Amino acid sequence: MLPALRDKYNYKTVQECFDDRSNHRAEWYDLISAYCDKDHARIGREIFSFSNIYCGVRNKREFHAIRNAGLCDFVIWVDRSDHLPAEDKSSNTLEPWMADYIIDNNDTLEQLHINVDQLYNYLNFGDYSDLLEELELSAGVGSATKMTH
Repeated sequence: MLPALRDKYNYKTVQECFDDRSNHRAEWYDLISAYCDKDHARIGREIFSFSNIYCGVRNKREFHAIRNAGLCDFVIWVDRSDHLPAEDKSSNTLEPWMADYIIDNNDTLEQLHINVDQLYNYLNFGDYSDLLEELELSAGVGSATKMTH
């Protein structure tokens, strides 16, 4: 994103660009969509080449392409709808019903940990510190979609 937005917003670093993404959600959505125009699963393949979690897919075309390509095992929606309004369709075309599981994030951070623990125990996973870290980072931001590979 930095090469596309550096001059427009005078970003000096990748981190500065990333930290300001919430102020330009529709623009980020459009740029990522253009990046994936010829291959809707492109960004999913790239992310899963170095990570087990893709946090924040927002385009239903990309979402379905990633699922149809077998790049993820399941999808988790993190719901914070009691505290934040739904994302505008100009920056997120996913809906909770598309996920395999939903984690409630409308209570305390402690309760979020319990909810994550319950789901991971149900799924019979071991360590989930990478997911928990992602959830803590997005705890006050709103819904997020997680895909694990």
